[in-house]
Amino acid sequence: MEYRYAYFAGGCFWCITPIYKMYGAEEVVCGYAGGDEENPRYEDVKAQKTGHRETVMVKYDPEEVSYGTLLDIYFANVDPFDSEGQYIDKGFSYTLAIFYTCEEERALAEAKIKAVEEEQGKKCAVALLPYKNFYRAEEYHQDYYLKEPEAFERELLESGRKKKAYIFDLDGTLLDTLEDLAAAVNYALKKGGYPERSLAEVRSFVGDGMRLLMKRSLPEGVSEEVLDSAFKDFRDYYSVHYMDRTRPYPGIEEMLKGLKEKGRVLCVISNKADFAVKLLMDRFFPGVFSLVLGEREGIRRKPAPDSLLAVMDELGLEKRECIYIGDSDTDIQTAENAGIDHISVSWGFRTEEFLKARGAGKIVTSPEEILP
Repeated sequence: MEYRYAYFAGGCFWCITPIYKMYGAEEVVCGYAGGDEENPRYEDVKAQKTGHRETVMVKYDPEEVSYGTLLDIYFANVDPFDSEGQYIDKGFSYTLAIFYTCEEERALAEAKIKAVEEEQGKKCAVALLPYKNFYRAEEYHQDYYLKEPEAFERELLESGRKKKAYIFDLDGTLLDTLEDLAAAVNYALKKGGYPERSLAEVRSFVGDGMRLLMKRSLPEGVSEEVLDSAFKDFRDYYSVHYMDRTRPYPGIEEMLKGLKEKGRVLCVISNKADFAVKLLMDRFFPGVFSLVLGEREGIRRKPAPDSLLAVMDELGLEKRECIYIGDSDTDIQTAENAGIDHISVSWGFRTEEFLKARGAGKIVTSPEEILP
């Protein structure tokens, strides 16, 4: 067996170590790379005096895990567009770099960086550099997550790498409400003498509140009076039939249970009317969420950040402690407007291709992928 060595600077080396261990690395060593000073000390590296970056040396068996897989792991666990450091850790020693040891590694890393840039439409802040040196860090840094598990957990939470609060969109993210929404839309349309809409059409209309859903479903150019009447019919029908076919998506309940067991704070925000949101929460997720906010007076609808900011304010949360999970371009814009990290889900009302085209960062295809 011939082991190989890979070198990645991904911010705090404490935080990167267990990730590579989890994915089959034989050994992961914390150290300092790329600077000119020999045998640098942690205090000097952290003070930006040596030109080194905090780096992990990954010892691996290429028969078991490829260099391409190591690159995938790296990009899945850093913010590749942050040029100032990672999460709460700022300064040159926390900036991103891949140190290649051969032409094959350089080509693979270059291709990965290009793919990420093309997918996201912006330039990566990952330096691609030839391997120059690596100095093993002080012993207390090695396997810190095993030596000081409680302190390590605090580091993950305080740095923002691991989130304290998970804030969810409702329709298309937690609950499949499409059939009940479509039934209410078509009841109102039929009552008004208008042609009904297909399930696919209603899917494309949802995401910006009930009234806008009804407006999009009506023929273009109808009066506000017609919209008011149709929206009243929609609400009257939906208030009785909102749970006829609505169900949690597969895996949602297990994912929420897993987050609760890990001590995470769970919240919901929605453009759906506040009364409907609370009724659905009481029916499907009683006692699960710390705070639930639907559309209400004085709070602008998403993509305005008001509801997200209201959750953070009421629960005393910092932006770095929160992550927002949703299924639409509206949800992406909401998170960006609030300045917090976000995850897009592919099982809801928008396709993965649609989400990518609207600037989605991390996209998950199953609820279990949300678990930390």
